[in-house]
Amino acid sequence: MLALIDRHHCCKVRRAESRLLMASLLKSSHSKVRRATIERCANQPVSNDSSARRTAAEVAPLQPLDWLLFLTPGVVWGSSFYFISIALRSFAPGMITPMRVVLGCITLTFVPGVRAPVPRSAWRNIVLLALVWLAVPLTVFPYAEQHVSSSVTGMLNGATPLFVAMVAGVIARRLPPWGQIVGLAIGCIGVVLIALRSEE
Repeated sequence: MLALIDRHHCCKVRRAESRLLMASLLKSSHSKVRRATIERCANQPVSNDSSARRTAAEVAPLQPLDWLLFLTPGVVWGSSFYFISIALRSFAPGMITPMRVVLGCITLTFVPGVRAPVPRSAWRNIVLLALVWLAVPLTVFPYAEQHVSSSVTGMLNGATPLFVAMVAGVIARRLPPWGQIVGLAIGCIGVVLIALRSEE
């Protein structure tokens, strides 16, 4: 652990030195100074920085905050199908999607970190992504839950990574690593258990 901390500190110092060197490069008008600065920057062992980050990520255990950040999206996304079934008791299916989007926009107004200027060239891709990834699925879910239970809807949505992995394996013509295969198998077992319970 001390070695990782020391390596992380060295990487921070190296990055600070690189920033100072680049600043001197921009301010320097003498060709020799500029050439020497470029050579010094080129000789920086940047590979140790990435390996240190990789080693720290592999060794460092998950903290309670990490588990909280891991579980919170799952709880929020998973419970949305249950709340959709409740909302269908009072609202038409076509009203639920706009309500979810408006509620999400209001929530994001209180998170300054997510606001950033969007270049005009990116708007076409944003609109396409909004239609394919948000508008269509969020509209189809309420209509689907008029005919199937929220658990089945959540199960099908949760099985998306399984189908993606299968399709990716067919396209790439190779099997995923064993760790991913085990994870996919566990996911398939969960999908089957939910499906059996919903049929009872």
